[in-house]
Amino acid sequence: MVYTDGGNARLLAEGGSPFPLTTSGAVEQVRISDDGQKIAYTRRPIVDQPVELRSVNPDGTGDTLLMGPADFDAQYPLGGLLHNDLSQFQFVPGTHALLLNTRGIVEGPGTALHDDLIRIDADSLSRTMLLAPGSGGIFTFSPDGRYL
Repeated sequence: MVYTDGGNARLLAEGGSPFPLTTSGAVEQVRISDDGQKIAYTRRPIVDQPVELRSVNPDGTGDTLLMGPADFDAQYPLGGLLHNDLSQFQFVPGTHALLLNTRGIVEGPGTALHDDLIRIDADSLSRTMLLAPGSGGIFTFSPDGRYL
């Protein structure tokens, strides 16, 4: 199990004690791959700025930036948006690949979903646009992971 505690990610293995995966703070969300060998997490080091999407190994090594604030902002023209940011992310069942979609941050309340779908391989760091803006939406996997 992975969880956040005091702004950091922790791992709790069966029969073990909580193990710190991060010490930099500002961790918001965590996800663990089916095989437990990759942990993805978001960290927002500056309030009201886009997140960093990162991955780390279960022993705390290999902390890697998958997508940073500049990557999110460069994804699409900002137009009237303050920033582009992560909306949703999840490991593809049985893999170390993450699927994610993004949103625009506006001044004031609310967000603007881009309705896109991006795949990032946490091992190779390759990034692929699967569905262009307006072609995707909020997603979830079927229980067996075969359908999205």
